[in-house]
Parts: sequence; C-alpha cells; structure tokens
Amino acid sequence: MSGPNRGAPNCRIMFVDPETAFGTAATQYPVAADALRIISGSVTVKNPTQAREDAFCTGTKNGSISLKQTVEWSAEFYLYTPGTAATSPDWHDLFVNCLPLQQTAAVADTAVTGATSTVSIVAVTDASNFVAGTSAVTINGETRRITALDSVSSPNTITFTVPLSAIPTAADTVTSALLYYPNDANDVLPAGATIWLGNNAHLWRLTGAVATSLAINGGGDGAIRGTVSGRAREGRLLFTSTIPAGVNNSDLTFTVGSGDMIPDDVSVANPYYITASKGLAVEEFIRVTGKAGAVLTVVRGQPSGSGQIHAANATVEPYVPAGTYLGSPIPATGGHAYMAGTLTQIETFGIDLDPGMLSREDQHGAAFKFADYALGMRSVTNRLETWSINSPQMLRVRDALQRVGIEVFEQQGDTTGSIVALDCPLTYCENPDFAFDDGEVRLSFSGEARGTTEDELFILVG
Repeated sequence: MSGPNRGAPNCRIMFVDPETAFGTAATQYPVAADALRIISGSVTVKNPTQAREDAFCTGTKNGSISLKQTVEWSAEFYLYTPGTAATSPDWHDLFVNCLPLQQTAAVADTAVTGATSTVSIVAVTDASNFVAGTSAVTINGETRRITALDSVSSPNTITFTVPLSAIPTAADTVTSALLYYPNDANDVLPAGATIWLGNNAHLWRLTGAVATSLAINGGGDGAIRGTVSGRAREGRLLFTSTIPAGVNNSDLTFTVGSGDMIPDDVSVANPYYITASKGLAVEEFIRVTGKAGAVLTVVRGQPSGSGQIHAANATVEPYVPAGTYLGSPIPATGGHAYMAGTLTQIETFGIDLDPGMLSREDQHGAAFKFADYALGMRSVTNRLETWSINSPQMLRVRDALQRVGIEVFEQQGDTTGSIVALDCPLTYCENPDFAFDDGEVRLSFSGEARGTTEDELFILVG
C-alpha cells in the first residue's frame, strides 16, 4: 500500500473482525476477507487529563491526573450485495457483531408449482425449509419476507403480506434470500468486533467496537448506502516511518525513525504487524513484539514470507492486506415500494436504528472508559419522501392522522443477487409534512416502527 501520497484520501480502508471475547482482537492484523469498502470514515479518541487540586504555592497549575480514554468511530458505505444469491455481503460482520442484529441464513431454493398462485400466496414444491416470519425469498427480481407457510398441504404454499407485483408462473425459481433482524440476546455475551480503520499509511485498531446508530438511505438517483457510528473499548494508532540505517534479512531488532509508530502496549501476546517496502512494492511482512524507544523487537516474515534485506530509509508502515470485496453498489434505477400493501411512488426512503445500547463505563482499573454494554429499548424510525399524486399516498395521510399502523416496504435493485429491501411491518407515521411549491405537492412521512419481539425491522438481501 506504499506510495508517495501517504495521507491521501484515495485509499480508505476498513476491516471488521468478529471477536470471540469482547474487547480482545481475534487476530492482531487485518484479514483480507474482513474488508469492507467505505465511502468515508472517522475515529475520535479523547485522552483527557485533569489538573491537580492540591496547591503548590504558584499561579501555574502543576501536575495532571490521567482520566479514562474514550473512542468513537463512524463509517459510511454502500449496501452492495455480492451479486450471488444466498451469499453474505461484506457488511455482514458489521451488522451481526457491532449491531444487535441476527441473520436468517439462506436455505435450499424451491420453485413455483401449478397454476394456483396469487401475488400474496405462492404454491411451491417445498416450503419445509423456510420459517414463517424470519425467512425471505426472491421471485423474478422481487424479494419478500414469508409471513406464513403451509408445508403439509399439497402443494405447499408461502404467504407474503407485501404482495408481488405480478403472479409468478409454474417453474419460476424461488430463491432463498438472507434476512437481518434485531437480536434481543446480543448482550448475553456482548458481541463486538475489532475494527481496522484508516487509509494507506495510518491505521487505527479499535477493539471492543460496537455501533450505537445505523442509518440506511435509498431511492433518489443514487445507490443505497448506510452510515454507522459507535464506540470502542480502546483505540491504538499505527503510522508510517522508515528504517534509517537499513536492515539485513536476519536482524531481530532494528531502529526506526519514530518508535511511536508502534503503540506502547506492544508485547509478545499483543503484537503489531508492519510491512517494509521499497517504492510501491511490499518486500516483507514483519511482526513487532516489543520496542525500546525507536528500537523494535521483531519476528521476520510474519504472517507470511521470509526476512529480506532492506536498504537505508526503507519505508515501514502498518500491515494492510489487499481486501477481498464482493459485489457492486445497487443503483436506484430498479426497485419499488409498498405502503399498507399498496404499490406506492416514493422518491427517497430510509430507516434510522438506535439499538438502545446502555454503556457500562468506568470499570475499575481500566484505562478506557467504555467497558461493555447491555441492551435497552431500541428505536426504529422510517423516513419517506413522496408526492400527493395518487390516492395511496393520500390514504397514508389519513392513516397518520388516525394513528393507524401500516406496513412499509422498500426495495432497491431488481436482479437476483443484487437486491436490498427494508420491511417494517408496523409503522406509525407522524402527521406528514406538506411542501407546497411551483410543482407537485410533496409529502414527507416519518414515524416509529414498532414490534413485539425482534420484529420492528427486517433487512432483506435477495
């Protein structure tokens, strides 16, 4: 990843590595399969101090007391899908480890059978692998959540509350889709992730990272995208330096231009990984297990390769593998929306998820403020922009005035393997905002999506 523009914004990187123990990195370096393409990212670390209150008979404040460190982070990314049905997207680990969401994995596909299907009840050859409420399928480019099924009668049937736009025909493929929805048990053993966030030369390692908010926005003329922000238990920064005097292929210690490029907590049990480069070519991977000032103790050729000779002033920087990425952003040129079971014209849509995380803080003996979390009451808000062009939109105004809960469904994309849909079965829209101008009257709906148990929001990947 070396190059002359070490702080340039053309190489934004993010890796999300699930943790088996909250706050402990599963691996001490980024893994290519954990990569997530991001539009932007940020890390804010606060390391406050407090002046001493005992007096020293001087007008200048003397001494300081170190307070606990806080770490906050955010990232924006496209909600692209792999392009292949039943394959988890690159943002899977972010959703199920940083957010309190769970996934219903895909099962075997089936097919439409006979001529008895409707847009809401589809006859299939086999419905036994699906689960009502938490399974989803894609039929002819439309992804729907199954709300009821019959796997006993012949033929089997699956039922949708959001209808298809057309009746499927016999032998049409019914492709199993992925579905994400809230997970009330996520804090039994708090889930978290190690996040690596930076650019080509500056890299933050955030352990015990969780998300405290998620926004998904679609429609308009752009690709559907997500914005997530949260906290982390601790943050460590790695950055670029040089080997001023060069090094041979077997040296186990060498001096770098700045020892601060490696965090002070480096040890055999908590190593950091760097690369030594010449120009744009990475020549060696190196594991750093200790430091004394600017002198690093290292293991050569780790995690792969072997020790190499490096000339004076060779570049050393954080180890960042070439990420493996799946799919492409999903444009708004395909898709549709339903409100209360009626196909509706919508310009833009979105949801805001507050997972209701209650931070446990100030664990005694810890240098960082955020210890872990419990789950409180989450909140899901639906946002819609539309026109008053047809009666379905105006009926939703009536629903809002009468405080009637409706199902709101939006899908972006219309090709199997490249679809993301949002389904909120019970949304109470607040009184809509009417915008009168020289054109069509525009309506802005927003409201809370409610549920009973883990059913306020479903994110479908078809």
